[in-house]
Amino acid sequence: MPHLTRRHTLLSASAATALSIAALRPGLAATDSPETQAFNGWLEERFKFWVGRSPMFKAYLGIKEDMDKWEDLSDARERDDHELYRADLTQLTARFDIAKLSPAAQLSHRLYAHKTQQRIANFKWRRHDYPVNQMFGWQQEVASFLISVHRVSSVVEAEAYIARLSGIPAVFDQVIAGIEARQALGVMPPRFVHAHVIRDCRNVLKGAPFDTSGKDSTLLEDFKGKVTALEVDAA
Repeated sequence: MPHLTRRHTLLSASAATALSIAALRPGLAATDSPETQAFNGWLEERFKFWVGRSPMFKAYLGIKEDMDKWEDLSDARERDDHELYRADLTQLTARFDIAKLSPAAQLSHRLYAHKTQQRIANFKWRRHDYPVNQMFGWQQEVASFLISVHRVSSVVEAEAYIARLSGIPAVFDQVIAGIEARQALGVMPPRFVHAHVIRDCRNVLKGAPFDTSGKDSTLLEDFKGKVTALEVDAA
């Protein structure tokens, strides 16, 4: 899933963790020892847990749950994830004797421990990045996600699309809060980046219902196309 790895800095820690676990899970074999089977089951449980915390990652996986929700980008959520990482690491080291695992499971154990330790250590640097920049950012991700990932195969899913549209201000309130927290630390992108980000924002706001150009905006065009394809009653 290389297209997802580019979005780790945009999606929540939950999505990044779930993707990591998916890559680490060793194949199951009938000859695996009870310890290995228990460890594989634990990885599966943790994968489901972290996926469950990420509405957007669910959509990338084709799971039709929480289709009306966005990621929680708040500082409180980041702190909660941090404590969950610490709990994961404690469980991993306390429950499983790496010497009793199969070679593949031993590798998964070491890698998961390493990745979790990295996330715990990196927590204090969580405000040392640029959530919007000239290459990518939430100013691009929101529209791209709705157009490319949010499927509409029913009226319920169309209503979820509308709910996500309605939820965009709250998403950007959290993005702005994060930018302001970085600003307080002196972590700001170079000035030349600003014009590119503003351009991206304005591009999303071109067309109806934002202006009178007579052309639909990209989001309205996308929504109309998906709803028209449903062939349902106009009401």
